[in-house]
Amino acid sequence: MLEGVVPVTSVKEYGAVGDGVVNDQPAIAAAFAASKNIYFPPGTYRMEGSVSKSGTDNLTVDFGEAILLDARTSTGSLFYFGTSSDTPLNTNLDVRGGTFNQSDPATTVNHGAIRVRGYTRFLIENLKVNNIGGGAIIVEAGCSNGIIRNVVMLGRTAYTPARGIWLAGDTASDYDASTNAYQDISTVQRTATAFPVYRVDNVTVSDCTIEVDYYGIYLHNAHNCNFINNKIDISGVGAKRCLALNVYSTNTLVSGNTFTSDRSSTGILVTTYSTDTLIKNNLFNGDFGGNRDIYVRSGARATVDNNVFNTLTTQAIAVTMDGHAVIKNNTFNKSAYLVGERCVHATPLDPSEVNPAMGATCTTLIGSVIFTDNIINTRMIGINYDALTYPGGAASGSLPAMKTLVCKNNIFPDMTGAGANEYPVFLTTEASSTYQVSASYFGNEIFPASMVYKNTLYDGAGDGYTPLIDEDKDATFLVTSAASAGALTVDKITGSNMTLTIARSTTDFVLTPRTTGGGVPAIFGIVDESNTAAGVTVIARFQIQKTPLNKYTVECFNAAGTQLDASTVALKFKLKLGGTPIA
Repeated sequence: MLEGVVPVTSVKEYGAVGDGVVNDQPAIAAAFAASKNIYFPPGTYRMEGSVSKSGTDNLTVDFGEAILLDARTSTGSLFYFGTSSDTPLNTNLDVRGGTFNQSDPATTVNHGAIRVRGYTRFLIENLKVNNIGGGAIIVEAGCSNGIIRNVVMLGRTAYTPARGIWLAGDTASDYDASTNAYQDISTVQRTATAFPVYRVDNVTVSDCTIEVDYYGIYLHNAHNCNFINNKIDISGVGAKRCLALNVYSTNTLVSGNTFTSDRSSTGILVTTYSTDTLIKNNLFNGDFGGNRDIYVRSGARATVDNNVFNTLTTQAIAVTMDGHAVIKNNTFNKSAYLVGERCVHATPLDPSEVNPAMGATCTTLIGSVIFTDNIINTRMIGINYDALTYPGGAASGSLPAMKTLVCKNNIFPDMTGAGANEYPVFLTTEASSTYQVSASYFGNEIFPASMVYKNTLYDGAGDGYTPLIDEDKDATFLVTSAASAGALTVDKITGSNMTLTIARSTTDFVLTPRTTGGGVPAIFGIVDESNTAAGVTVIARFQIQKTPLNKYTVECFNAAGTQLDASTVALKFKLKLGGTPIA
């Protein structure tokens, strides 16, 4: 990163001892004042005060194998690089190596290791921080084009809140830190407060290991940032969030990371208009308890793509307060079944809020959940779609969770033993709910065959929503007709937006297919299924004719061209409905 060659200055040239006993802070400060290429020989450097270096381009600090022992009684970071500014003042900062320890690992004083201010093009790598405080590495607004990589952070002091890496765009002069500045807590709508112009921009955090039972990585107003191949474990009594994308942190890539917890906490939080977030190819382990692996809320927008959820969390993904989430190509695994667990929990407001004003005057929610092409390997609800009563009053209690819900092309390989409320989509409604919700469900598959009746969008109360089912999709049914006019059954295999009833009429079958909205779909596929059951006659050909009453007659023939009597022989066939409905 540096331009030209600058002589290297050892801190020992200015009197640093490195024995862990002598206060080396004055000698280190003198070395920093004299040079912009600093080296720490091996040793333990006790520091009873902070060191700052500002107004310098092309600054290199190599801590090497040194141990920096923080023995301060004052708060803040041990090293400050640059000057606070809304825009970059200096370019090229290179910080590497070193182990940062606390002289008192249980201190309640807020101690950090490094704070970067007003730099563009900075690199922090190959260092270790033990027992972090309020922010082990802090990057202020006005910084841009940075890389933080191969950093290890283990444990925390008694100071809270503890944060591993903090991209602190809330230090911008135009950032409004007042409570609910950008979203009105009563209406749950965007306020008139302008978003900040100044911010942290384009920082990549990669290949880091953070084991801290509080916040792993924490953002405010940080844009165009990437979090790649990190391992973040927040297991422990203080567990909060592995990665928190707070207010207006936009265009974020989260890829290839492993997130772990052992109790109620959150893997990834995306909140308050943090839009264009891509969460892809990550692994979630352990148990985030009654909270969630991923939480999208307050006008945030996220795409959750191709992740693996191996957790026991009650809901893998939660979406609330006008959050928008596209959830696709993910795999949901559970090591054990627990009643009521769900892949996605969509609620109108944040269930953890106890603010009496929450949603008190809210009349419109515009959030959405698109749940598509996922594999749900353990028996659980796909989407639990709630309308709940909150402290805010009747208005909040009558609101549905989202304006738009789509559940399509998902696979539930084993729904054996699914309970009364366990469906791919379960709508929890309230009798007072009068808001129209667009809910589309199609192309999903459920196994085993005995559970295909569960392949539906189920309205738990049957009175709270007006689903707008997509009627242009298809559904597949299995028809079984016992011999001698015995049982005649219809089992749905895929799709929920259509129904099929069937009756015998002398030698024929009469089919009545309907969409949920009352349309009449076409039959565009029908095949013999005699090879799947013993004693069933083979059907070589079908003849289908539509009747004036928007029904279909189906005649079955054997290989010789003789019609098979539907009231006499055992028959079995599968058919597919779809096409444009006939009004």
